[in-house]
Amino acid sequence: MKLFAALHDDTHQGWVWLQDSRLPARSIVRITNPSNKKSVYCEALQIDDNFLIAYNQSPRVSITEPQSSLVIGSWYRAALGGLSTQQEVPLTVRPCNSLWGRFLACVHHPQAVVRVAAGLGLISLLLGFFGIVLGVLSLLLSNPNIGVVRAALQAVRPSPHVIKGKDGAALVSVPAGEFWMGSEDGGPEEKPRRRVYLDAFSIDKYEVTNVLYRRFMDATGHRAPTFWTDSSANEPNQPVVGVSWHDASAYCQRAGKRLPTEAEWEKAARGTDGRKYPWGDQWDSSRANSAESRLGKPAEVGSYASGMSPYGADDMAGNVWEWVVDWYDPNYYQTAPNRNPKGPDSPLVTRPVWAQDRVTRGGSWVYSEYDLRVSVRSGWLPTNTNMSIGFRCAQ
Repeated sequence: MKLFAALHDDTHQGWVWLQDSRLPARSIVRITNPSNKKSVYCEALQIDDNFLIAYNQSPRVSITEPQSSLVIGSWYRAALGGLSTQQEVPLTVRPCNSLWGRFLACVHHPQAVVRVAAGLGLISLLLGFFGIVLGVLSLLLSNPNIGVVRAALQAVRPSPHVIKGKDGAALVSVPAGEFWMGSEDGGPEEKPRRRVYLDAFSIDKYEVTNVLYRRFMDATGHRAPTFWTDSSANEPNQPVVGVSWHDASAYCQRAGKRLPTEAEWEKAARGTDGRKYPWGDQWDSSRANSAESRLGKPAEVGSYASGMSPYGADDMAGNVWEWVVDWYDPNYYQTAPNRNPKGPDSPLVTRPVWAQDRVTRGGSWVYSEYDLRVSVRSGWLPTNTNMSIGFRCAQ
């Protein structure tokens, strides 16, 4: 194929001329130089008699064999490897009239304004695509009770690292690092909000169940919980309730574990981004057993999988309050260390013995949205055996 300079503007002309019966009068083509594999996409027009008359009248070399000639501007010749006019080159020409071919013809166009417009068009297309994806995800997240949606949520959620404890309970791993603890939107006992570093630890994926607590009782002769015979609270996979802080601590110790610290519990519940609930910042009653659920009792553990925490722990909001190891001090955050806080060394001496509390976390089935925030702190007498208090262990 013999190359000829463009008829008018040899630098900026955005099309080529050739004679090829396979192509329509105007077509997008891909021109390839086999010697170096370089290609360009451009618009191709057919050489006809009128074009030949106009071209051969110009002060140029005449085209005498249009079927083997290619009129091509210097931009495209450079892109194909610095080709010269009047040079015989075995170029290949293939039609490419797809949408992608038309886009590439704009990308390869000699004029910068056309190339910029093509790039901006691609960016707009990608932004539109991501907007659709985000819209679909938003729809999925706002409708967690639909079966197909729930399956999609499970598919995109990263699988937590789960191990087994001595008692047979599953634990999830929480890596070392900082997280946001506390809240500026809650009560004074939640302030100040601050960054806290914790060493790595593991925590039970679920609240300790009745079936696990029965094994503990059978092995140790430990007393039964207060509501052990209550039909609304004694199903095997319901969380054990009616246990004191001392009962919970004894169970964890027997299992080779311990009660989590208040800081460990909060990090396991909210992750590192400071979210209000285990699933995010927006309240969603379908993700937790709360007063709005109207269940009227503790649910079986794991019943609200869409409310799982970032580390894979279930029921960290609602269902039952959970004992942690710390003594309760509403002012503790003001002086607490920012690295592995363990809670006050002793109960508040300014309060009577009967009012020296241990911390519980997570809210329960009798509480609503505000009290199910992961930063909420509550204190109960360690001897309390309430139907809304259970626990989970850590190690």
